[in-house]
Amino acid sequence: MSRRRAAFPPQLLTGVHLCLAFLLEVAMVAAFCVWGFKFAAPWNYVLGIGVPAAVVVLWSLFLAPRATHRIPLPVIPPVSLLIFLLAAVALSVAELVAPAIVLAVIGAGNAGLGLYLQSVLKVRS
Repeated sequence: MSRRRAAFPPQLLTGVHLCLAFLLEVAMVAAFCVWGFKFAAPWNYVLGIGVPAAVVVLWSLFLAPRATHRIPLPVIPPVSLLIFLLAAVALSVAELVAPAIVLAVIGAGNAGLGLYLQSVLKVRS
């Protein structure tokens, strides 16, 4: 008699997903800062501070767990992946190709993990 066990408990994967999501959000803001400060003065200050600030405000309004106007749950991983890929493109334009690839790959993996967790937790509830 063998018991079937899950490879990882959903609680552990959820914790990993949320921790990775937070680190990716910080990296995304830093990527937009780096991209903005690559421009010539005075645009470097406008873009280096303004674009990350706008991204943070939009993220907190629509994508954050306690957002006031949160978009529907199934749409969050693809939208967050799109923003992470834009940050990766910004890093690539700033001539930081290796960090751009790392951000894109980890962002895609985290979005996939988010979709997987949504399907697993929906089945269990």
